Amino acid sequence: MSAQQSIATLQSQVAFLETQVQSSKLTYQNWFRSSDIFNSSYFHTQSDDIKDYVKELKSNIERLAKVKDQTHADYLSDMIAHQFGCFKNLLNSGDLNSKYAAHRGKHIRLQQRVKNIAQQATQTSQSLYEELSKLHEYERRLIDMVADKQASLNQHAGANKSELQQQVLLTQQRLGRCRQAITGVEDKIQQLDSRQ
Repeated sequence: MSAQQSIATLQSQVAFLETQVQSSKLTYQNWFRSSDIFNSSYFHTQSDDIKDYVKELKSNIERLAKVKDQTHADYLSDMIAHQFGCFKNLLNSGDLNSKYAAHRGKHIRLQQRVKNIAQQATQTSQSLYEELSKLHEYERRLIDMVADKQASLNQHAGANKSELQQQVLLTQQRLGRCRQAITGVEDKIQQLDSRQ
């Protein structure tokens, strides 16, 4: 499942949650004051209306869809998981909604999937950056080799000057291929970043 599909699934789950909250006819007295049923510390929202907390959860899912930084993605994934958990506890308390209880395992698996996808994207990104770093190191060494061979060629006046010219040419060709590889990896990184 792609990151976009997981975000779409999260969005459908929060839409389902929204309908469950509306149909449960929760009042301020039977949800907000009881912190063991609904832990509002997982929300920045401070409101008497349960719908405002649903809005914050939806907003966090939208932010997760756009985030590029792995630490931020992990933070949002944890926050979303906790917020879904708060609603699950609330809706399960007093058998307010037995149907929602059947979906609690789905929420846990979905949160894990979202975290895994974010982690995979970062691992792919990290491996590309590692490859780029190796290629830059290889490029630096090839530049040094070209300079050394060119210096040897400039100082050499013997019969095997054409052999030295050939070595310089071959090393320059390797350097050219290395730079093409660097460009390819940079393009992949840019594509990956634009998808996140």
